[in-house]
Amino acid sequence: MAFVYYLKVQNFRGIKSLDWHVDNRVVCLVGPGDSAKTTILNAIEMGLLPRWNIPFTDSDFYQSKTDEELVIETTVGELPDALTKQDKYGLYLRGYSIRERTIHDDPADEDEQVLTIRLTVDSGLEPQWAVVKDSNPDPRPISWRDRELLGVALLGDDVDRNLTWSRGSALARLTDAESSAQVIAVANRKAREAVGEMELQEWQQVADQAKAMARDYGVPVNDLHPGLDVRAIRFGQGVLSLYDGPVPLQSFGLGSKRLAALAVQEAGIGKSSIVLVDEVEHGLEPHRIRRLVKKLCDDRNEGQVIMTSHSPTPVVALSVQNLRFTRYANGHLDVLACDENGQDALQPVIRSCPLAVFARVVIVCEGKTEEALCDILNLVWAETHGGEGFELRGVVSVNGGGTSAPEAARQLAKLGYKTALFGDSDRAINPTEQELRAAGAEVMLWDGNMATEQRIAADVPLATLQALVDMGCEIKGEQSCVDSCKTELVKLGADGSAVTDTNIGEWQANGIDEPTLRAAIGNAAKTSGWFKNLNDGRRLAGVVVAALSQIAATPLGVKLRALEAWAYAE
Repeated sequence: MAFVYYLKVQNFRGIKSLDWHVDNRVVCLVGPGDSAKTTILNAIEMGLLPRWNIPFTDSDFYQSKTDEELVIETTVGELPDALTKQDKYGLYLRGYSIRERTIHDDPADEDEQVLTIRLTVDSGLEPQWAVVKDSNPDPRPISWRDRELLGVALLGDDVDRNLTWSRGSALARLTDAESSAQVIAVANRKAREAVGEMELQEWQQVADQAKAMARDYGVPVNDLHPGLDVRAIRFGQGVLSLYDGPVPLQSFGLGSKRLAALAVQEAGIGKSSIVLVDEVEHGLEPHRIRRLVKKLCDDRNEGQVIMTSHSPTPVVALSVQNLRFTRYANGHLDVLACDENGQDALQPVIRSCPLAVFARVVIVCEGKTEEALCDILNLVWAETHGGEGFELRGVVSVNGGGTSAPEAARQLAKLGYKTALFGDSDRAINPTEQELRAAGAEVMLWDGNMATEQRIAADVPLATLQALVDMGCEIKGEQSCVDSCKTELVKLGADGSAVTDTNIGEWQANGIDEPTLRAAIGNAAKTSGWFKNLNDGRRLAGVVVAALSQIAATPLGVKLRALEAWAYAE
């Protein structure tokens, strides 16, 4: 029935300006609070709303400045045939290039046929809807009945209305208007008859007194009696609502009401409609959120769904290609998407840590060892920052998935997150450090072309190094650790037979110098994967943070302090 290709908003509520090319059938807007996500849905609804009038107020203008016109332009494709006829809006058809994301006044052969509907409101607060085209200086007004053909439905705060036969509701669209009016008329008569048959002696006595007094004043009344004034109870279409047995659906829980309202709305306007869902998770348990998201996405070959969310559950249920990230500053709103060639890198990061989507700052850790180190460092840093762990600053650390971590960091930076890549320097990264910085990401890799285990082994005190070896033995087995250390010593040109047990003091006594010993242990921990899961990584991190005061001047200590300063910077 319709598809929104482009939305332009000026001076509407919290939005001073927005230019958004909508490039997917299913879109979920995510971002920090007060970043105008709901206002985007309201703008689409207002721009296409099938009502002849909307009560606007000064507060609907950006900063209530009514001297600047409120404008919402919605460019819509996949149009009903009734709107493209010559006697309708055929002369106002334009072309939209999906590849170039541009609107052409004169459609090219490969363009999608679209109409641009402009809603304007000036200081007089009277809304005007018109179809516009740059080459035609005279906008053509579009009626609410024609806008209704576009099939827009918003699931927001008016859930109850769509569970009744009220004007403009989804149930009303499914019902013949004349038959609805007839039902109400019959109900009015039956109600009056039912009251008239009741014994109302006390009320009748008062009516008799009123009759006598009215006649004294010259009012020609004959037989006053108590009866039902249907106008006082506001009989109308809205008096009819859906019931489940004796219980009105409006009495159900919020989640169930929202799902029922959405089902009724979609039945009323069809699958090819534009469905707007504000806070898709509102009132629903996680399993019902996932079911709803799946239902909205499945077989979506026509129409469009645009939703907002503040919950990680829809983020996990959706693909990163469906997510759009709102970034708001001084009234200007951007809606950003992950690059197509970066989706494979970002998808596992968001699936493993969907909270990152709602963060302000993201530390992309190369792997689980770095992620575990950040977890434990956070506890220590909180003690020196007034009890504030970095999560209270909107900081989240995530596992970047090894070699894909740099690309994930780049995508997050391009999406407006303050981002740092934290991890190994023992192999080249792609994108490069220079490319990451160009995208706005910070890069914090160990000095000396080392993996995290190697950097730790090179810098911690010998007592801490011994504890590291002991943990490796507990995790991998003593013989496995001894063998891997011997192997690494031989690679370094040392005598592997000098290692007879796990006591590194004995290794030194047997002729292994400290730099070689440290390098061998770091290499063994890395190649044999002593600390490659979160639990073991946290154990390693605990040993490291216990020695922070002793390693302050080492490359390890300097880098960790730099990471702390970056995470806590305003």
